[in-house]
Amino acid sequence: MVVNDLIQTCKDGQQGFRDAADRIRDNELKALFHAYAIQRSQFAEELETASRESEDADDHDSSIFSGPLHQGWVNLKAAIAGNNQQSILVECERGEDDAVAAYERALDTMDFSPKIRAIVERQFNEIQKTRDRVRQAREAMSQ
Repeated sequence: MVVNDLIQTCKDGQQGFRDAADRIRDNELKALFHAYAIQRSQFAEELETASRESEDADDHDSSIFSGPLHQGWVNLKAAIAGNNQQSILVECERGEDDAVAAYERALDTMDFSPKIRAIVERQFNEIQKTRDRVRQAREAMSQ
């Protein structure tokens, strides 16, 4: 189900940001990543609640993912192991690129109820902002 895929996307991001926050040395980024982890937890909860309350819960039994979820977040584990700050930011950005792509596919391919579509669109906009902020941090660190 597409909504379940988005929920998993949020949970992957939550764990990825939590892991990154635990390892990044920059205090501003540490606080930012903790906030993003909390945000993703809230996004997942919001989608779970809306899905339970909506007719969309049974409408979509297909998945929008053909491969492993959030390869960028999987790669984050390796960057964290090396404790390379730049690599952590690169993998966070990659994880966010994956999240943006997942939300784009969902919005382009699925006919959600108006309530769930509004939630997905709002979350999508926030995830895009997060990706842009992570990209800016990565670019600033590389200068």
